[in-house]
Amino acid sequence: MALMTLKKVVKQFGQGDTVVNAVTPTDLSVDAGEFLALTGPSGSGKTTLLTMMGGLQTPTSGQILLGDRDIAQLSEHDRSQLRFADFGFILQASNLVPYLTVQEQLSLVDRITKNKQPDRQQRLLTDLGIWDQRGHYPNELSGGQRQRVAIARAFYHQPKMIFADEPTASLDAARAVQVVQTMAQMAHDNQQAIVMITHDDRLLTYTDRVMVMTDGVLTAADKAMFH
Repeated sequence: MALMTLKKVVKQFGQGDTVVNAVTPTDLSVDAGEFLALTGPSGSGKTTLLTMMGGLQTPTSGQILLGDRDIAQLSEHDRSQLRFADFGFILQASNLVPYLTVQEQLSLVDRITKNKQPDRQQRLLTDLGIWDQRGHYPNELSGGQRQRVAIARAFYHQPKMIFADEPTASLDAARAVQVVQTMAQMAHDNQQAIVMITHDDRLLTYTDRVMVMTDGVLTAADKAMFH
């Protein structure tokens, strides 16, 4: 069952003679519980596509359906509510609140959602190997630890979809594999969809499907190419 469906989605920047087709007409569907990887050269349109799917940018034309709602047609207020309730984001910069400890980053979400989940906090931080750092502030963590806190925060409110832009860029190879395996497990166990941009071909083994973006054109890839 498709959780999100893209129909002829286009993104253009500029006008007239200077128009740039960042994303050419694109069709894509992502199922609940599916871990989808986007790969391809830098500047090929992957992040533009990801941010449109996450409701952070609107397409020039086309439809982005979450269930039967076209998120491209929502007001900015409704889109921001949707992003908070249904989406999680993991970006290259961890974007943590500097004056909150690891555990408080998650408790902040509890306060906003009015739903305390202490058992989930412990399980998630343990799975990501940062439970022992729960009382630390971001400036007391390594870059890799900060990124794992950002991953925990993205998954914490159990969104329908997670959008991850190079989520393992600051991790060493062994930890990157471990984190992507954990993300795959969470996606499958909780029927959450993940769309992840990565340039690390070793991580594609742990995803369900690989799409390649080249000059704004999205094509399906054979995962066997990346083993």
